[in-house]
Amino acid sequence: MSEFIVVPAVKFEIHLPATYIDPADPTETPKFVQLAEVANYLREITAKYKQYGGYTISNPFAPPPLSGGYQGGPQERSFWAMIIVPDHLLNDATQDIQQMVRFFQEKYHQAEILCYSYHVNWYKPSSS
Repeated sequence: MSEFIVVPAVKFEIHLPATYIDPADPTETPKFVQLAEVANYLREITAKYKQYGGYTISNPFAPPPLSGGYQGGPQERSFWAMIIVPDHLLNDATQDIQQMVRFFQEKYHQAEILCYSYHVNWYKPSSS
């Protein structure tokens, strides 16, 4: 049986919109967020935190790095990404996530994007 080590970590969950309304569009027709752009952003963060022992995943029921979690009508739809990093990377991860949220708020005209974090225990196989 494998032994595990416990790594104190922080888990971030970011809920991003799937659709938006451009205020410059007088018809107020919902437009879809460019998921390829979101995927590229998440891939960059994934690469950064894998290098330092953290990782990024999305909804386990959808192909990475995008998630499902769709609910309600088009204006209520969202998807989420989850980032888990060891405690010592908390400050860097917080800055990266704030930068990502600001980018998507501006790009997709969002007043608010939900992001929350909490401490978790990360169980990793021991190297022995």
